[in-house]
Amino acid sequence: MIPMVRFIDIIIVFLESFIFFVLGLLIIEEWDRPILMLPLILLYIIVHYIMKRNKRIFRYVKADFKKLGFDLISERPATRFESKISMETTVMINNIGIGRYGYIRKFTRVFTARNQEGQLVELIADVSKMWSGKNRIRIRDEEIISE
Repeated sequence: MIPMVRFIDIIIVFLESFIFFVLGLLIIEEWDRPILMLPLILLYIIVHYIMKRNKRIFRYVKADFKKLGFDLISERPATRFESKISMETTVMINNIGIGRYGYIRKFTRVFTARNQEGQLVELIADVSKMWSGKNRIRIRDEEIISE
């Protein structure tokens, strides 16, 4: 089984955070205007979002979808409108919901696949990399594209 979250992914996120931390220290050291940190923080959020959105997980979850009866054809990131936001009550630990401690990373993707009947379907799925090393797949929506 190929791991969805590899060691190199963790190193890249660490380096990204470290570089922005050092840039923040340089801004504080050179200028006495903390407001200049705002563009740096926004840039960090944008870069982190783009890196996570561009991560391709197709090859990591193909076998898992095969077990569910789908033969994957393609993958794309979900748009804002396809990513549903849900509100639920939860227990908080260090101001983080307890459910968040159940997985390492979570991706919302739109997959094009063939189901067992041979129909072409579009699946909106949440794919979570669990701490046990397994992938948890929750299919939110299944729309038939063609018969």
